[in-house]
Amino acid sequence: MKHSKRKSELVVTPKQRKALSSPIRLEILGNFTTPGGMSIADIAERMGRPASALYYHIRILEKVGVLRQVGERPRTKRAEALYDVVADRIAYPTKAGVGSQGRDALKAMSVAFRMAERDLEAALASGKGRRDGENRNFFASRAHCRASKSTLAKVNKLLREVDNILTKESRRNEYSDDATEFFSLTVALLPLRGRESQ
Repeated sequence: MKHSKRKSELVVTPKQRKALSSPIRLEILGNFTTPGGMSIADIAERMGRPASALYYHIRILEKVGVLRQVGERPRTKRAEALYDVVADRIAYPTKAGVGSQGRDALKAMSVAFRMAERDLEAALASGKGRRDGENRNFFASRAHCRASKSTLAKVNKLLREVDNILTKESRRNEYSDDATEFFSLTVALLPLRGRESQ
């Protein structure tokens, strides 16, 4: 096994940004929720796609250094490679604007929100979403407001706390018996311009 710890964050290079401009590759990365590695067959099952459709994309992600092989597991005829992401979070350069970096970041978030839309549809269809109580696992909201800098600072502090909690949980290799919930959280805090409050 080639197990090594994930980095906390990978700031992508131009080659990595190009590789990540593919929605299917971003969707592949979205399936690596816990450390330890997954085979191409595991990923294909989660995505509802044939494994043969993923080999090319996995190779590209591995070539640019976003995925790495972390081990193998025996199969009937030959060993099956296990892959993991190199970092818990993939970040685009902070100076991303309207140019290619901005377009690449927009593609990445578009895929994230499409995945959230599918997760929402599945949650509605399953009827397993709990909308109330401290163990609620189903919540969706959109809010617009004008806020002071101090209010924005409070919001960012809470977002960091939530992100830290979920990142710490996702890095665990083993879970307690009560860790039965599997959920996603997709958030965007965005500045709005030219929208006057009524």
